Formats: sequence, C-alpha cells, structure tokens
Amino acid sequence: MTTDWIAEARRVARGRRFEELGSPPARRDPAPPPLSEAEIRAAEAELGVTFPDEYRDHLLRHSAGGAVNRLRRSAAGWGWQGDSTTNYALLTSDFPHPDS
Repeated sequence: MTTDWIAEARRVARGRRFEELGSPPARRDPAPPPLSEAEIRAAEAELGVTFPDEYRDHLLRHSAGGAVNRLRRSAAGWGWQGDSTTNYALLTSDFPHPDS
C-alpha cells in the first residue's frame, strides 16, 4: 500500500488517523488549563530538568496538554499523562556522544 503523504499531512493537522478521514471528527475534551510558573518550576525541580523556552511558553500561555501528552502532577509525582515507558531517572543524564 502506498501512503498518500498529502492526506497524512491533512490528517495530522486535524489530529485524525488515515483510516478516520471519511468519518466525522471525534469529540475532544477541552484542553487542560495552562500551568502556573510555580507549577512549572516544581515539575522542573522534581524531574531534574529545565524545559526549553518554547515548551515553558506553551505550558504558561496555552495548555499543559494538546498535541503532546499532558504534563501533570499525580500521586506518583510530575510526569506526562499516558506515558508509561519513559524512565524518568534518565531525564537528567546527558545523551552519549555518537562517537562514544
């Protein structure tokens, strides 16, 4: 099967899968509210990272969710909703140099 990349681009723009193009869009829950500066600092401190400026701006001004998993605090601490595969302990490790 050949992929129609123009159709795929349109699908991604609408947040729908290729096979869903002929069906009406699914009802979406409203985006979660933006985080406060204090919440972002708490998440960065707990995760041991500093978010890039563009991501911080998105979290502060737009939403804690959207096209990416929602950043939220749960009983287990700060993390991304629906993310069960990330090893959060490795977030503070440097990426290895490709020649190493």
